Amino acid sequence: MDLTNVSKKLVETAFLKDTIHQIQKDFTAIGINVSLCSSNLNELELELCIILQSLSPENFMQFAYVVDIGENKTREWMHSGGDLSIYTHLIIQREALKVFLRKEFAR
Repeated sequence: MDLTNVSKKLVETAFLKDTIHQIQKDFTAIGINVSLCSSNLNELELELCIILQSLSPENFMQFAYVVDIGENKTREWMHSGGDLSIYTHLIIQREALKVFLRKEFAR
């Protein structure tokens, strides 16, 4: 699977909205209700980064588990300095991939 295709789809309004819905759904799975109102990818990255900063370490790890960011990627991110904007990007990419695959297999 070429992640470039998924990244390109994030500029499409409908695909971005579906990705936002998936992010909200995964937050709900850990008992946190969030309302994301981003209208483009840059806004989403900023909005999600702010939310992630506010999470307790336990909730952060639970969310990472639900999103399905691999343990190796998480460990790699932590050892590289833990820049939250990088991890936010990983989350959006993973959530977008979920949406993309769901749409592909629904055909």
